[in-house]
Amino acid sequence: MEKFGKDNVYIISKAKNRWIKANHERLAKCNFFGKTGMLNSNLYFCDEYEDKQKLCSKLSIDYMVDNSRKVLHP
Repeated sequence: MEKFGKDNVYIISKAKNRWIKANHERLAKCNFFGKTGMLNSNLYFCDEYEDKQKLCSKLSIDYMVDNSRKVLHP
């Protein structure tokens, strides 16, 4: 298994309720998973920024890229 192959790439997004549905719809509309080869099963949503770190630990994720400092310095 490749270290950075499709099995080991995740999207973890802080989103709640209607935004989760909206994000699913956006990704489907542009055929994101078909075009990128990423696995739909590796898409996760969490309620709070600090939950991202917990989820990374649970999934044994070694590297993370995020657009919020809140994730790096809770």
